Amino acid sequence: MKVANWNSFLLLLTLGFKVQQILGTDAAPPTVAVIGCGPSGMSLLHAIATKRKQGIKNLPQVVVYEKHDSCGGVWRSDRHTKKQSASSKTQEGTCLASANSNSTKDECTPEIKTTAMYEGLWINSHKDAMEFMDYTFQEHYNNVPQPVFLPRQQVLEYIMKRVTIHEDIFQYVRFETAVNYVSFDEEEKKFEITSTDINGEVNVEMYDKCVWAVGINGKPFKPKEVLEALKNYQGIIVHSSEIDALFGSVSTETKAENAVKGKRMLFIGDAYSAEDLALQCIKMGVEIIYISSRRSKGVASEMGSWPGDKVEMIYYSQVKGVGNDESGKTITFKSLNDDYPSNDIENIDFVVLCTGFEANLDMLADHLQPEEVDDNDYWKLEDFGIDTNEWQMRDNTYVREIGHVTPSVQLGYYNKKQYWSWSAFRNLILIDNPNMFFLHETSEEFPLLSIDINAWEILAYIMNEKTIPSKEDIWKQNELKMLGLMHEVTYRVDMDDNFIASYNSLPNSSSLYHANSKEYTQLMREYAVFETDSIIESMHAGNYLGIGSLFGEKGNLSSMGLQFSEMVVHSLLFRPLLQYEKEEQKLWKTFRDYDSKFFKSYVTGMESVPLKGRWLDLDDKGNPIPTE
Repeated sequence: MKVANWNSFLLLLTLGFKVQQILGTDAAPPTVAVIGCGPSGMSLLHAIATKRKQGIKNLPQVVVYEKHDSCGGVWRSDRHTKKQSASSKTQEGTCLASANSNSTKDECTPEIKTTAMYEGLWINSHKDAMEFMDYTFQEHYNNVPQPVFLPRQQVLEYIMKRVTIHEDIFQYVRFETAVNYVSFDEEEKKFEITSTDINGEVNVEMYDKCVWAVGINGKPFKPKEVLEALKNYQGIIVHSSEIDALFGSVSTETKAENAVKGKRMLFIGDAYSAEDLALQCIKMGVEIIYISSRRSKGVASEMGSWPGDKVEMIYYSQVKGVGNDESGKTITFKSLNDDYPSNDIENIDFVVLCTGFEANLDMLADHLQPEEVDDNDYWKLEDFGIDTNEWQMRDNTYVREIGHVTPSVQLGYYNKKQYWSWSAFRNLILIDNPNMFFLHETSEEFPLLSIDINAWEILAYIMNEKTIPSKEDIWKQNELKMLGLMHEVTYRVDMDDNFIASYNSLPNSSSLYHANSKEYTQLMREYAVFETDSIIESMHAGNYLGIGSLFGEKGNLSSMGLQFSEMVVHSLLFRPLLQYEKEEQKLWKTFRDYDSKFFKSYVTGMESVPLKGRWLDLDDKGNPIPTE
């Protein structure tokens, strides 16, 4: 190319250099500290490896800090790490032995050091909600179809295989290195990471950006009021994350030796951990399980029936204390709903806190932590210039059945566990410091997939492929998000007291209470479409896997998106539908025994197959337990 004069050429060169500076193509790649190498940390490393495979240059320089000796996060079981300390083995063995004797709770209650899953856990959601487009179950299992539900270990193996299909991502991980403290140096505009390795050596390093990838299940939540109420209890109290201390295995060798066989148990909380542990304990031969729930909206409360009628729900209840009898094992309750009186229960051997987890943000300086939302925080439609008395919910199954419900003046926040929704952009980026990222699940229906999609969006921001909006625009988007949730029944029922009262006042004959009605199914379908819609924007934002969204557009799902959401519908139906089974089937049937014909890969179309037998008759690997 000929240039008319030298000055013009220099001008073009200067402009080109400035454009390069703006685009960041000539700058050194940013250094990034990632805290945690569970599914979140591994997804980010895999996203970088995929971009490298695609030939994209100037990728960020990443160092991942992992305090354990292996990756996997909560999907790990301590029995499958490379190393296990002698003290932890002794603790578990002592507790199991004590649980079969008359030892006191102080001798047995284990000290929790990790939130890894227990050995025998199975997934609660269908596997096809966890499938990745770039490495399918069909590829992983060499064209052999699999059941709808898989044991924990198989899912972990699938995740680990998938994230290493391009390269050894673990070369960027510092194992057995705990992050003690993260702060931001305003003068240097860098993050200061203080860490301690396995040898006790303390290191301080500086990074351009920081990604918190510890996970929203970082530490067990043990309500102080519950522990105070049970301070005189003479049985054993464990958190759901500590349950391996009581379990043996369902293998032939140890099934008869586990600590829960023939015992009476109380679970506090009705979410996924209560559901899965209750079924596992039934398999292990428990006498009976009581499940106490304050709000009675978790999956355990939705269960239509339990095998052998081994579970009794104590709806709308709160632990009050310990009875005055000499045993110290009688639990008393306070009823939170006049329609559901609570009775005392006697001879409780074990109390399991199925109270969930909290995000572990302890290593972050206060100025890097998202703003916390608690039960006393509210928002109002008037805050957004909307008259409460004039607002109306958009047309849906509930509105057509019940009619308009005027919102409460004060509205609560949905899902307080993800409390950074207001102080973080799209729950991923700290508004006050856009170089601080939070990589975690943002969907209860497909957590692993949402993590993976979010990893690509965060990487797009790190590489300046995507521009972070102004604070003003972020606040507007957050407002629109909250208003959008008010139009969805499943979310509004957790935010609006007036709506909750309307929902609870429905007569038992209402079709919205019956899982075999077309109205109930349609209600679940509307929720499933909303959940699928919710990840499409993030797919586009991060150009997920280099292809964007194959689920279509928000409000206009593709055939793949519709298939995906329809499987969500069935996953929501199979629990309540158990109540309509014949009595002989209720003796053994679980939600994992649901008909597999409704589930197939949204990527390859491979159909799921039935389990190798009744779920109660399968071991931790999904194989039939040999009869003795």
